[in-house]
Amino acid sequence: MVMKKILLVKIDDPDEHHRYPPFGFMYIADSLKKKGYKPKILHKVWSNKFLEEIKRESQDSFLVTFSVITAPSVWQSLEATKAVKDMGKITVWGGLHPTILPEVTLKDEFIDYVILREGEETLPALIKTLETNGNIDYLEGIAYRKGHKTIVKNVSPFTEIDQYNMCWDDINAEEYIFKRDNYARTLPFMTSRGCPYRCAFCYNVAVNNRRWRGQSVDSIDYDIQQIRKFNLDAVYIFDDYFFVNKKRAFDIVRRLGVPYWAEIRADCFNEEFVKELKETRCFEVFIGAENGSARILELIHKDATKEQVENAVRLCHQYGIRVTLSFMTAFPFDTDDDRKQNFDFMYYLHKTYNNVNLDGPKVFTPYPGTPLYDTALKYGFEPPQTTREWGEKLARFKCSLPWVPEDQRPLFEKFNLMVQLGQMKNSIITLPIKALEEYRWKNKNFTFPYELAIFSALKNGFTTKLFFKYLKQY
Repeated sequence: MVMKKILLVKIDDPDEHHRYPPFGFMYIADSLKKKGYKPKILHKVWSNKFLEEIKRESQDSFLVTFSVITAPSVWQSLEATKAVKDMGKITVWGGLHPTILPEVTLKDEFIDYVILREGEETLPALIKTLETNGNIDYLEGIAYRKGHKTIVKNVSPFTEIDQYNMCWDDINAEEYIFKRDNYARTLPFMTSRGCPYRCAFCYNVAVNNRRWRGQSVDSIDYDIQQIRKFNLDAVYIFDDYFFVNKKRAFDIVRRLGVPYWAEIRADCFNEEFVKELKETRCFEVFIGAENGSARILELIHKDATKEQVENAVRLCHQYGIRVTLSFMTAFPFDTDDDRKQNFDFMYYLHKTYNNVNLDGPKVFTPYPGTPLYDTALKYGFEPPQTTREWGEKLARFKCSLPWVPEDQRPLFEKFNLMVQLGQMKNSIITLPIKALEEYRWKNKNFTFPYELAIFSALKNGFTTKLFFKYLKQY
């Protein structure tokens, strides 16, 4: 019997592209193989050439599934899905966006089905039902149209993830290997799903119900054996929160046997923990500091303090571990004083510790399904009514939030750029602009940022006309 080909497509937007492997599809590919199907994963940046590849690979596919998040790539996934549907193929959407907004997703009639939450069990069950002309009304974990009605079924139980492993042979791993610090061959790697904490801006609260699930060490050992052939210098552990179970985490990194970096909460750090990080060759940690205002941290349910952030930075500095700290701004309840405290804290950490890299402050995005989404609605946020509008409106580096005055929005979009320019290494060329940006942080003086207009014009091919175009934004 010929195995049916199932096409799994993930599209990245060129402006928000991060070369992380399509982990969800890599697990689903293992599930499909175990159930007698032939998966094919396609994951690239959107282009007309990629669209033609999707159409070509769809020709002999029984069904085409798209993994979609709430981002600009939504509209590109729509374009590709319509093209595939015009070929007469069955189309399925899965991922965070359709899971949270199935009714809106199915307004586009070229999308046939939505997989709710995880797909390892649900997608093969849907395929089996469709190929045998079974009754999809008996399936759970899906949404679909029936006549003029949209049917949203119960979400399927969480996957027992030890049943499946990532199919590294189904992707070109070289496309995801990148240089980080002195490590030329660093590869993202995943070992768990979910997070038990309650950050009000995070999808985990709605999608994973604050539940964390880690693959067993023995199951992860199989994945480790798969990636050894890539001759890696380091690994980026891509889990939402790797150190929920510290014993398990340290066991895994010892088996990996290469330097690593991972995301860790600030309230996790003490000297014994950091010492073990160093012993297991951790060279960098990522901490969601989020904000320098204690009031904001409480309102976003971060459950970690500024003091804990500085303690983590200080201990990592003592043991020679680099720290990347992420920050956000433009929450609905932000005040001028909150923003002042945010910049003061960032500036203080930058000037006090030489192991710190600041990421942000990025503009808060009211993602559907998060606790802060309802708050955003109360402050005047008008949610998009179609899937395409979601892709156009919610971009991490754009600001169209109603509580931010319209004339200030371009500046909010550039705060992150100012911070990055202020962290450049010292040289004859960079020193003047670095000093200027540090002055802006310290004094909260962001008026007439002509240097950003110059930077943007240079980046896009400098002309006098282009310079004035960017200058008008401020």
